[in-house]
Amino acid sequence: MQHYIVDKIINDAKDMAKRELELAKAAGSSRIQDAKKEAEKNADSALLRAKKAGEERAKQEAIIAQSKAQREVLLMRQKLIDEVFANTRQSLASASSKDTQKLVTALVKKHAKTGDTIYISKNDEKKITAEFVKGLPVKNLVRVVSDKFDGGIILENQNYELSLTYTELLNSLRSEIELEVSKILFN
Repeated sequence: MQHYIVDKIINDAKDMAKRELELAKAAGSSRIQDAKKEAEKNADSALLRAKKAGEERAKQEAIIAQSKAQREVLLMRQKLIDEVFANTRQSLASASSKDTQKLVTALVKKHAKTGDTIYISKNDEKKITAEFVKGLPVKNLVRVVSDKFDGGIILENQNYELSLTYTELLNSLRSEIELEVSKILFN
């Protein structure tokens, strides 16, 4: 009988172990399924976050590229405007004697006073002769040739010096007409 009881205990223990194993397997399987679902959910969430981050990065790169392109366009426009003014200065410097004399006459009429010294650029020395200066409407102008500027004139007396060089004239006009030049070039 003792042997029967021991067998019964062993069989009951085996049955109980088998049930516990099946319960553990079922619980483990359920946990595995839950873990898989959670992992899939996390993967989907991570994928969505990565996609949004990628889209945001693409937007930022597009904005940066557009900004660079606009800056390059502005720089090119500014370069063209600079070229227009440089070409104008060059045109003034290479103007005929007659045109140069007209411009100097107008500048002297508007700005010179009797007894001023009129500085002529070395480049204009043959165009603005001493004889021409004597014939200007302002009397007692003293003509001096200078190699410190490339065209136009400088008027001077003991009270002031007025630079009417081509560079100075164009620089002062530039602020007034640059917008108009820009409209002509780019519209």
